[in-house]
Amino acid sequence: MGRDAACGVCLDHPKVSRSHGVVTGCGAGWLYTDRDSRNGSWISNRPVSQRPLCTGDVITVGDSLLIFLRLEEPAGTGAAGHP
Repeated sequence: MGRDAACGVCLDHPKVSRSHGVVTGCGAGWLYTDRDSRNGSWISNRPVSQRPLCTGDVITVGDSLLIFLRLEEPAGTGAAGHP
């Protein structure tokens, strides 16, 4: 996520870096990593550089609040969940 139009999540705000942060799969879960952004990232009102994500976590980037929800795949599909 970031200010750059090429980002999967584009946030047009002066406090958002071009490439601000990224959510990646990590084993059976998801991980948020700040990409050394100028104004930092916050999860549930705490500054973070990297942190595993839990359902309901609020990621603050610039003036945007993003709520992380992990949607479970139906049993037997074998497909990985998406953030």
